[in-house]
Amino acid sequence: MAQAERRAARIEQKLDLVLGHLGLREEDPRLEEVAALLRDDKRIQAIKVYREVTGAGLAEAKNAVDRMA
Repeated sequence: MAQAERRAARIEQKLDLVLGHLGLREEDPRLEEVAALLRDDKRIQAIKVYREVTGAGLAEAKNAVDRMA
């Protein structure tokens, strides 16, 4: 199961890169909550919410939130 999860995470990461390259964003209302938490300097909470929204692992969520900052 872990191998399938890692493979799915890699595929999602690649898809995110393609969407970013095309200038497209996946809109999720809770991602605005992540941005608001970042504006309020609540980075750890932002990472937690990002993980809830996307199902990302800790490292992936941290990297994504860092890119949003």
